[in-house]
Amino acid sequence: MKKSLLFCLLILITAITGCERKFGDYYDPPEGMEAEIYSQLLANPELSEFVKAVDRTPGLKDELSSSGLFTVMAPTNEAFAEYFRLHPEYASVENIPVNVLDPLVKYHIMRWMFFRPQFLASEFLKYETRSTVPSSVPGTNRNIYHTSKMFQVYTPNYRNVSRMTADDYSFVYGSNARFSDSQMNVMGASVLQADISAGNGACYVINRVIEPPLNIAQELETNYPEYNQFIQRYFVRYTFDRNATIAQGNNGDVNGDGMLDSLWVRSYLFGDAIVSDIDNENPRTINRGIVTYNTFTAYVPSKTAFDNYMQTKLLPSFRNNVDSIPQHTLALMYKAHISNALDWPSLVANGRAANSLGDNIVITSNDIVSTKMASNGLFYELNRTLEPRAFTAATGPSFFAPEYWYFAEMLVKSGYLNTFVGEQSKITVFAPTNKVFMDHNIFYLENPSNGRAPGFFRLNSNNDWDVIALTEINNIMGNHILLFDDLNSGHKPDGFYQAQNKSYVVVDQGNIYASEKDSVIQIIDPDHKMSNGTFHGINQLLFVPAYSLYNMVNRSQTPNPENPNPETPLINPQYYKFRELVIAAGIQRTDFQDVNLENGITAVSTSKRFTLLVPSNQAIIDAQNAGLLPPTGREKPEGTPDLTALEQKKLANYLRYFFIPEVDIFTDGKTSGTFNTQAPDPALSTASKPVPLKLSVSYAGREVTISNDQGEVGKVKMTEPVIQNMLAIDGVIQVVDNVFISRYTIY
Repeated sequence: MKKSLLFCLLILITAITGCERKFGDYYDPPEGMEAEIYSQLLANPELSEFVKAVDRTPGLKDELSSSGLFTVMAPTNEAFAEYFRLHPEYASVENIPVNVLDPLVKYHIMRWMFFRPQFLASEFLKYETRSTVPSSVPGTNRNIYHTSKMFQVYTPNYRNVSRMTADDYSFVYGSNARFSDSQMNVMGASVLQADISAGNGACYVINRVIEPPLNIAQELETNYPEYNQFIQRYFVRYTFDRNATIAQGNNGDVNGDGMLDSLWVRSYLFGDAIVSDIDNENPRTINRGIVTYNTFTAYVPSKTAFDNYMQTKLLPSFRNNVDSIPQHTLALMYKAHISNALDWPSLVANGRAANSLGDNIVITSNDIVSTKMASNGLFYELNRTLEPRAFTAATGPSFFAPEYWYFAEMLVKSGYLNTFVGEQSKITVFAPTNKVFMDHNIFYLENPSNGRAPGFFRLNSNNDWDVIALTEINNIMGNHILLFDDLNSGHKPDGFYQAQNKSYVVVDQGNIYASEKDSVIQIIDPDHKMSNGTFHGINQLLFVPAYSLYNMVNRSQTPNPENPNPETPLINPQYYKFRELVIAAGIQRTDFQDVNLENGITAVSTSKRFTLLVPSNQAIIDAQNAGLLPPTGREKPEGTPDLTALEQKKLANYLRYFFIPEVDIFTDGKTSGTFNTQAPDPALSTASKPVPLKLSVSYAGREVTISNDQGEVGKVKMTEPVIQNMLAIDGVIQVVDNVFISRYTIY
């Protein structure tokens, strides 16, 4: 037994001796790293003030003397002398309150170890420090959870990717701050000595005490209370952070009352989404696994500029009642002052900066009162208030008049606002009043039941509220935005004006109609000429078409010869003979599909549009009586057999001839030319490559003429343009006085 123990001990000693050299190769400290950071600082007499500051910061001396990885940017004694000159309230380090000293000292200490070559090789700007600057919610025991402040290191690599110039660096950090392409640049300070190795990190000596900057949210609440008041009131949300509250342990008594204070995450929501998390020290986005760290730019009006905007624009528009200013108006205003990028002065001067709405930032150096670098982005104070394009475009008046609150809210909800305010958009806006929406059973509920979000609702037959879907809101909005910028009370030329959602508004003899012929619109607030068009307030909704081409034909009712003038008008009787042909062809299915549910003609699901040229009832009857078309309805003798499958296919191909895809033909003569139809040419088509038959449209003598290459000609009536040009969801229907029989006989 003793021999066995002795043998094992001998093996163990041999193993240790044999591994000693190898262990040291990997784990012994390299030369020059014998002392920890604190000892290195203590050994340099030029850093004695910084050492005093470290000694007075609770727990920091022990941390810098123990294991761990840190990078320290240590200011010289001369740098502290300059700091005291700028802060006469502190005669020495001993006079700085601990709650001020703690974040100040720790801002010079980064987590992890970085040497100069690592900094220079990086394109990153921000590095995490040990410093946090607390915030609290006034009147509560809620303290805001903040991640550590970020220290900024500027390198030539960063400059190349960020488009920052040397002048930009001096503009932000002062004329004495010179950007060097050959070395590190640290927030306006110069690096006097780099790469001092230590056992637990690296040290640098710098010539300036760098105060931990506030983030953008902290700047607003500290220095711009008037501008910040609406943000705090409407757009800030607090979420309790349980893990952070527990993790703070004994350090959680922020206000000194002997109780652990709760920590809350503060989020800024301007509207329905978090536009920019301006209280986040190091916000990031993740797209397909790629992490991008963001930095913001805030453009904030001075107190004088914001007061002037309130007194001259916001308050007069809302009866001088602060509580009446809509949140959507305020949200757009604030979004216009935030950029989700770092907008260096040179980018702004060259017009290459944009706000979170996508609008170009247009300011000059004369507009800038001051510039500073916040911990999470640039901060410009301006001598004027910026307005979003939504305020100056044709949508603008709706955001500054209480009677258009519903319309403005729908504009924002629809997600189309950027489309309507673009510099290339030329539009006319028809805005119904709030009363018009309510008269049509559309209401906005701030506090709907069952925990539902605020929004637009409709009262149903059970006296309950149904949510109005976003698709309907989009349709309503789209029908009130015309793609024409010069329709005003003195200029209303007759015609068909396309709306944003591809529907149309009709002007006939100065009257304005929607897709329903009985909806005559009156302009009650005319002619607000804006940057990209005209705004009108109106007294009626412009309805989108309710039916597709298929529905319009399928709903057609047959006149009763025994009662030619019924008290209840028939629905679309002008299409009844065409409907009979559709039934006979076996394509009385949605989108005019055949009996096998194949070969749909219109395919409304594809968002395509068509002009349907329906042969008139009389033209079809005449052709049937002449034996040129299969008889249907009253023209079909009793006992006549139904069409065979082959005859149905022939008739279906013929009916395709009257559908012209991707074109809207109206009786205003604005559309002419030769167009493809949905019917295949049997002489030229193959199974793999159909070739369409064609129709030509011309307009001469104020008469729409339809013709083909066989010499057949049809006319479209012009007597009642509002009734004649029937608008559908997926196109328009015209009635033509010819059946173009040659297109039937070729199949």
